[in-house]
Amino acid sequence: MPSIKKILLLSFIFSIQILLSQNSPLDSLLNKSYDELSELFYQNETDTVLAQTYADAFFLKAKKKNDTLGMLRGKYYISDVHNLFDSYINYCDSLISRYQNSKSKKTLISIHLRKSEFFLLQNKNGSVLKECIAANFLLKKQRNDSLQAITNIYLGILKGENGEEDEALKLLKNANEYVKKCKNFHKNSTFNSLPLNISFRYRKKGDVDSAYYYLDEAEKLYSKINDSVFIKATYFSRAQVDYSQKKYISAITNYNKSLSGIEEDNNYNLLTQIYTKLGFCYEKTNNNSKAFKYHLKADSLYNVVKIPSNHLEDSFLSLSKYYKNKNDLKKQLIYINKLLELKEFRLNDKKYISETLSEKYDIPNLLKEREKVINELKGKSKTQTIIYASSIILILSVLTFQIKRKRNYKKKFLTVINQNKIPEKKEMLPKNIISNLSQEVIDDINQKLSDFEKNNEFLDSATSLQSLATKLNTNSNYLSKVINQSKELSFSNYINQLRIDYTIQKLKENTLFRKYTIKAIAEEVGFKNAESFSKAFSKSTGLRPSYFIKELEKNNTF
Repeated sequence: MPSIKKILLLSFIFSIQILLSQNSPLDSLLNKSYDELSELFYQNETDTVLAQTYADAFFLKAKKKNDTLGMLRGKYYISDVHNLFDSYINYCDSLISRYQNSKSKKTLISIHLRKSEFFLLQNKNGSVLKECIAANFLLKKQRNDSLQAITNIYLGILKGENGEEDEALKLLKNANEYVKKCKNFHKNSTFNSLPLNISFRYRKKGDVDSAYYYLDEAEKLYSKINDSVFIKATYFSRAQVDYSQKKYISAITNYNKSLSGIEEDNNYNLLTQIYTKLGFCYEKTNNNSKAFKYHLKADSLYNVVKIPSNHLEDSFLSLSKYYKNKNDLKKQLIYINKLLELKEFRLNDKKYISETLSEKYDIPNLLKEREKVINELKGKSKTQTIIYASSIILILSVLTFQIKRKRNYKKKFLTVINQNKIPEKKEMLPKNIISNLSQEVIDDINQKLSDFEKNNEFLDSATSLQSLATKLNTNSNYLSKVINQSKELSFSNYINQLRIDYTIQKLKENTLFRKYTIKAIAEEVGFKNAESFSKAFSKSTGLRPSYFIKELEKNNTF
């Protein structure tokens, strides 16, 4: 049976052939600029057919122009449509192999930095650092001030996350001075985040005046270039400063002002942080119902996107205490386990970053400086210096690669065997938020949904919104509203999640079920075909079903 990635690849090739055979629509799309195609892609992101069309057109336009970085961006859009980013990373790696021995290193460095940017949005700081180290190494061989400035931004962010605020500010301000000198600020530029990042680092140092100064600079810049997303991000940064000063009412106002821009930018890491901070602010202003609502939102977003933000610790801790006070031990245990998983991730990631920054960034820089002094004093030959420095870097690289590879294997294994030890259901939101429905109707529908779940009726492949509404003796509009608000999911995602949770549990408990084909499993749990099942499974767990089953078979302890 072909894998889902092969199916998507064939689908992509076929869609390109269709575009080529329809000259008029194709010409119309290919005549548009990159920015126009990008805008159309994001405007239609929820319509996978249209989004795929614009993503394919972007890729084809870049391919016709032999624009490698344009093709890379197009490939990202294609991967984004199906939420299968492994194919994007694989494409990056294939381009890295292609350009590894090219004389000009500009394209190669740019690809490493694109990977850094992707991993930064996924909050995978260890992977960000790996790509930055590779870019920095190449930049020492072939100078490029613009790419060095971008590298310094990412390294500055990582230094700050590692608690090295002075070093972080030095890297970020150096990049900022370069950009101001070259006037490289413009809409959609990587450099636009600099004033906000510098403000953030000053806030961490407790220098509120400098933090506000750079926020004012950011507002002037974003107004000048008319960047609405970054203007919203400025509200977020102001809220952060307000929060640090315990101005919770002002912080709530600014967080809410920033929400639409952060959502538009699909910045799930910041969105999780906003929900957590709003929950904390409402706790401090004694609005416990809203605090509970936003902590649940943070948890629900994490369940969907699986981005382990450090700020989730506050929400998990708050929800654990909430259910402890309710004497709901099962739900309390869920959030205790989530806290432990988050702490383990943070410890491993921080340890890797600390070791790697020291081994592959700080130490090589110190060695380089030491060699420079030694050469001036002793007049050593240039050839000997290069061989010596290269040997040290090679040894460090090999050792770090071996350590990283072992850590990754162990981490993946632990993630597979520990996830979903306790089925995680969407928690009920406060009952008074569903408008236009009486409490009696809401309670009745929720009780019937509970029975529907307990009886595993969602395994019926014919289940639809209308059929379930008829079965529950209500109408589809009421049912949709209750599911959207109570479960924080659309109807289709609600049914899919129930089926995936059931599948995972059955695979763990039933060794015979693991012998089924993916198609047979899909049909058994209510999906119409293997492709829709695989997509839903991947979206829920971040793993392919075949990989999950193989790991269970290897570690048959469930």
